[in-house]
Amino acid sequence: MTLIVGAAGAPTRKASTMKRMGIASALLLVSGMCALVGCGSSDGADGASALSRVVPEAAGANCPAGGQAFQFGVDHDGSGALDAEEVKGTSYVCNGASASAEVKPIAKGDPRCPNGGHAFRITGGGGGAAADQDVVVCTGTAGGAAGPAGAQGDAGAQGPQGEAGAQGPQGPVGAQGPAAAEPVLGQFLASQVAKGAVLTCATTALTGTTANCGGMKINGIDVRLATAEAKAVCNAITGKGFGSANGLATAAVPYMLWSGTAWALSSAGSVAPMQNLQCNR
Repeated sequence: MTLIVGAAGAPTRKASTMKRMGIASALLLVSGMCALVGCGSSDGADGASALSRVVPEAAGANCPAGGQAFQFGVDHDGSGALDAEEVKGTSYVCNGASASAEVKPIAKGDPRCPNGGHAFRITGGGGGAAADQDVVVCTGTAGGAAGPAGAQGDAGAQGPQGEAGAQGPQGPVGAQGPAAAEPVLGQFLASQVAKGAVLTCATTALTGTTANCGGMKINGIDVRLATAEAKAVCNAITGKGFGSANGLATAAVPYMLWSGTAWALSSAGSVAPMQNLQCNR
C-alpha cells in the first residue's frame, strides 16, 4: 500500500532509522501508522487508544523549508483526540521532498513481533539526500497482574434499630428465700407475730425490766405451760429469757407447743395452759 504524503521536490528528512518498540512504544507508533493508512486498533482490550495528529512544522532545524510534523501518543483521557500533553514522539516530512508510506502486516510468531504487528516505512529522496525511515510496530500484550486490594473503607452509618422480638416464655419460679427476721419490739401488744404465729394478750404491762402478757393465746389456741414455750415467746418479744410463767386448770385440746423450730398443734396428754408470762427486758 502506497500513499503520497508530501509534495515533489528535494527531500530534507533525517537519516534512516530502525526502531524496535515494546508495549508502550508500540501503542505510540501504531497511532502514527493508523493516521497514514486509516487502520483501527488491533486490540482494544490492551489499554488506551493510540492516536496521531499532523500539525504544520515551521521552517527551522527539523525542516529548513518547513513541512509537516506527525505527532504520536496515547489517548490517556479517552477524549478521542491527541492532546498536547499526550504527545510522546514526532516524525517530520519536510517541504520540497516527496515521500511515500507503506504498511505491511507482521504475523504472530514473527521474531520481530511475537504478538504480531505492522512494518511501517516512509521513503523519500531527491537532491542526493535519501531520507528513509523504517519502523516496526508490535501489538501489545495483555495488561499486567492486578494490583493489591485497596485499604478497607470506613464503616457506614449504623442502620435503624429493628423491631423488638416476641417475648420469650416465662422462666421457672425460683426457690423461696429465707423468711425475714421478725422485729424485736421489746414489749407485748394486744396482737403481734411471734416465731411465725399470731400471739395475742388479753392484758399487757411494761416496766423498766420486764414485759408482761396476761391471757396469752397463739393463733387463738391455748399454749402449753412449759419452759420451751416460755423461752420461745420471750426470745421473740424482748430477745431475752423469761422471768416467770403460770396458768390454772387444763389447756383445751388441741393446744400449741414449741417443737424447737416452729409452733405445732398437739393433743397428747393433759397439760396446763400458759396464761401469764413475764419476759425480761
